[in-house]
Amino acid sequence: MEISSVLRAQSVRTTKPRAFDAVSAFELVDAVKDRYNFRQVPTTQEINAGSPTNFVFGKMREGDREVTIESFSIVYYGTFATGITAVTRSSTDDADLFLDDLRQWAVDKYKFDVTPIIPANYHSQLEVIFNKTLDKRFEGLKQFGVTVADFLRGYGFNKYPDFEPIGFSMHFDGTKPDRYAAAFSLERRAGASYESNKYFAQAPLKTDHHIEVLRQIEEWL
Repeated sequence: MEISSVLRAQSVRTTKPRAFDAVSAFELVDAVKDRYNFRQVPTTQEINAGSPTNFVFGKMREGDREVTIESFSIVYYGTFATGITAVTRSSTDDADLFLDDLRQWAVDKYKFDVTPIIPANYHSQLEVIFNKTLDKRFEGLKQFGVTVADFLRGYGFNKYPDFEPIGFSMHFDGTKPDRYAAAFSLERRAGASYESNKYFAQAPLKTDHHIEVLRQIEEWL
């Protein structure tokens, strides 16, 4: 199995409501921009409107390595919580690294209380190339793809090939637990030939854990 690309590696921390209210939003935006060299920061109109505070494309040093932060945002969820999100295209470990650095800096500089009130939440999106194909594990479904294609050909679309399974997804019963997580899904990469065995995979997991599950799936194939 080959990880062709990390498309999204997101980490979300949830802290107490209005966690950054003790400092002017304008001062905070300038300080974050200066520390992490973000190229795009919230505008005056966005800050005055109380819109989500979005920063785009920043950098931080970790030893002799430079970490790129694709985006960073702060969202106030009314009187319930503050959401702090970092996205990279390297790994959720790097997103966590940034958020840990930000947290320590915010505590040291402004004495903010940014203690998490629930566990961290993750979202991983990967482009992966398998050495095997999913097809054999879904042989029993192919007959329904033939039926779908037969109906389409009956409408006059004579060149339609048979439909076949392109992936699968897993989730839990959303009516029962007390928190949200995205579905785990694996499907053929849009625009890539089936022969390439290229798939789009997403999961509510850290990057390394996501890759581990995908390795187990490839062994199952």
